[in-house]
Amino acid sequence: MSMFWKQISLAARYSLLAFAIAAICAGAAGCHSADRREVGSQQASSAKQYSVRGKIIAVDAKDGVISLDTEAIPGFMEAMTMAYTLQDPSIAPGLHPGDAITAKLHIGGQGAVLSEVVVTRQAELNRKPDVQYHVPQPGDAVPDFQFLNQSGHRIDIRQFRGK
Repeated sequence: MSMFWKQISLAARYSLLAFAIAAICAGAAGCHSADRREVGSQQASSAKQYSVRGKIIAVDAKDGVISLDTEAIPGFMEAMTMAYTLQDPSIAPGLHPGDAITAKLHIGGQGAVLSEVVVTRQAELNRKPDVQYHVPQPGDAVPDFQFLNQSGHRIDIRQFRGK
């Protein structure tokens, strides 16, 4: 925790302290279990959310954590490098040091959590993918899939079978 605390800016420290104080006060205000459930749902809905962009420095796929060099997040913190927990740890193996990403940062009871992670630029374009896919050959059946056409109508590839 001390390493995390040293890496964040003074404004971010104040924000985190204010959030912790507000959470403690809200928890102390509850008198019976119904009140505590209500406070818990208010805290979940009041978790702060920010858009974040940055470059991956390191990936810990086992723990679902990445170290990210982020750009400044207006109204929250200056540009810095710190560790973030992935909301979906199963995506960690697909992330690599040097990749540029965008994501949603959620600050709440579970700390700094990233969701909706999108790789906007791969560090190594020649990297062999973790999963190998079958490349269709001439004469192979086209796998079933759906897509939206230019009019927003859902098209299913099955409607073209035999044509």
